[in-house]
Formats: sequence, C-alpha cells, structure tokens
Amino acid sequence: LHVTCEQDVAEIRVDGPVAGDSPFQVRVELRDTAAGARERLVALAATELLSQIERGSESARPAAPSVPPSAASSTVPEARDAGPAASPSRRTVELFAAASVARTGQPATLLWGGSLGTLIGWGKHGGLLFDTRFESGETTLELARVRWSVLSAFAGPALRFELSKARFVAGLGLRGGWLALDATATAPHEGQRMTAPWAGVALPLRVSAGLGVVAPFFGLEGGYVVLPVRGDVDGEATLVAQRGPWLAASVGLGVAL
Repeated sequence: LHVTCEQDVAEIRVDGPVAGDSPFQVRVELRDTAAGARERLVALAATELLSQIERGSESARPAAPSVPPSAASSTVPEARDAGPAASPSRRTVELFAAASVARTGQPATLLWGGSLGTLIGWGKHGGLLFDTRFESGETTLELARVRWSVLSAFAGPALRFELSKARFVAGLGLRGGWLALDATATAPHEGQRMTAPWAGVALPLRVSAGLGVVAPFFGLEGGYVVLPVRGDVDGEATLVAQRGPWLAASVGLGVAL
C-alpha cells in the first residue's frame, strides 16, 4: 500500500501479488476537506480500497472515480464538525465593514469613524489588504476649537494564519488621504479652514472568529505619519498637527465570498 501526497491530492496505490498485474489505485481530492480530517479521509479511502480487493471488485482499478470529500462528513463525525468552519478560510475574497476609534495628532485627539475594505487571499498565507476609512473628532484649545475630518485609505500586503476557529491577519502598508481642519476661534481671533494631504506607514492587526461565511473581528492599527499636516497661528506657532504616531482600534464584520 503506497500513499503519495502532493498539494491537495492524495494518490493511494496497492500493488504486489494481491493486486495482480494492474495495481489498484484511487485519487483523493483534499482541497475542500478540513485539515484535521484529511488523515482520516485518506485512511478511509485506503481501507475501502483494500476491502474492494478482498471482495474481488473491479471498481477500484485505475478508471475508478475519486473518493468525494463528502465521504468525510458522512463517515467520520469529526470531519462533519470541522468542515463548515474550515471551508471559508480557503475562500479568496473577504469584504468587511467596521466601526473605529483612533488617537492621533498633536495635541492627541480622538477620532471616531468607520471603514469599508476587502482582504484578497493570495496563496496559502498571503494576501492583499485594502480599506477606506472616514473619521472625525474635535480638539478644544484656549485659542480655538478645531474640528478634524479625515478621509484615508490603506493598501498593503498581509499574512493570514489560522488557529482552530480563530483567524489572524497582519498587514504592513501605506495609509494616506486628506485631512480637513476647521478652527472656530475665540474672540477677538478669527478661525480658518484648511485641507491638506497626509500619509504614513501603518501596521494593521486583526483577529476574527470563523462562523461560516461570516466572521466578526477585532482590529488594532499602529502607524507613524511621514507626510505631516500643521495648522498654524498667524503662520508661526503650531496650533494642531497631524504628525507622529497614531493608534486605532476597530470592531467589525467580514463576509467571505
């Protein structure tokens, strides 16, 4: 009995005196089978192949059809439990929406908002992560009250890992966009509004729970601004600025396609 595994396919062959001149063999597709059930499915196929030889059946010769992955769910109870949770992890595209809060700028300002994005799987552990996020908040100072409005986007590669039903994603890329600062000054000063581009390096992290095609998740993102924005007083002293590090947290829901 020889078993050869290559990628997501197992080849099982029986040769020698018991098989005669033409060895018996079967091909088992493992692509849609849960990782914990693959060994059981191969063992089940090998046992069935040996049983057919003992019965003198000709159905398992080279022209025999492949053993369907559904055999794992109907014969092995563990595969039935693990299959639905593991299948979505092999999907290549996930869309998600999230609510977020971020601490950024100088002086530190809380920004509240939301994001929409997608995670495109690439290979076994790779992927590409994209999102668009809008946030707003307010800084209250002695001279003025400054309203922040931030529209940004992230793009970069990501690594994907699984541990039981938990899925982990870590990315590294660039976040950039437009920042609007709207100052309402105290008398006798006069406030103004300005918009400017900004950009920074971002490290998003995410952990999600696999519940079929739906995956609720919690995320953290740290970053550092490399293209800052400053709001000055009379072109001299800085009133507020988007510079330095930022930290954001999010809670959302992903849907695998």
